[in-house]
Amino acid sequence: MSTPAIRMKGENKPVDLPEQSGKRTLKNTSWKEIARPVPCYLVMCVSAVFQAILAVLLLPYTLLNH
Repeated sequence: MSTPAIRMKGENKPVDLPEQSGKRTLKNTSWKEIARPVPCYLVMCVSAVFQAILAVLLLPYTLLNH
């Protein structure tokens, strides 16, 4: 009965630790680059452009309904 327990413990051991640690550092560096704070004025500018495009696209629909 102790033999299957030993087999199960052996199967759970990770084999390639250096590769996993390398992947973690790559993920962390790319995450740091992605997670940089974006300036507020840039977000507001993108939002204003999006709203302007929507307003132009919906203008004929609004005029036809009145």
